[in-house]
Amino acid sequence: GRRMQFDLGPGAVSFGGGVHQLSGGGSPDLDGCIFKENEAAGGGGMYLDEGSTATLDECEFTDNTATVDGAGLSVWGETTVPTLDNCRFTDNNAGSNGGGMWNVDSQPALTNCVFQNNLASANGGGMYNVRSSPTLSDCEFSTNNSGVTGGGISNSDLSNPVLTEC
Repeated sequence: GRRMQFDLGPGAVSFGGGVHQLSGGGSPDLDGCIFKENEAAGGGGMYLDEGSTATLDECEFTDNTATVDGAGLSVWGETTVPTLDNCRFTDNNAGSNGGGMWNVDSQPALTNCVFQNNLASANGGGMYNVRSSPTLSDCEFSTNNSGVTGGGISNSDLSNPVLTEC
């Protein structure tokens, strides 16, 4: 199949440098997409807002920047339940939290995903969870770094991730 690449580069975007799935729901099905070298305050590569049930398969989040949180992917909202299979988060950089992925009040499900060489200046180099319950199966976290807590994963405010064979 044909691969789509989102590489809009740096700019003055608040949320979703590559893609912003607006609140109110939606179920985009993205297969083999590349989110590369995008920048935003939150969700440098992609921002999924309240109500999204996006499905991402074999997507890559590489070299994205968030001046605040969620350089690769930001997932926000109690009814936001994305599914990610075989996705890669590499070399993303957050100015605060969640170099690879930042989850707030959400329940993403990840299978066979790789988080490698992501950086957060504060917490969660690979992933940062706030009041979230992500489910991770067969995922790998390696060489992620943070300035304060959780080079791989950092959890706060009653987050309850479930990890199986990670």
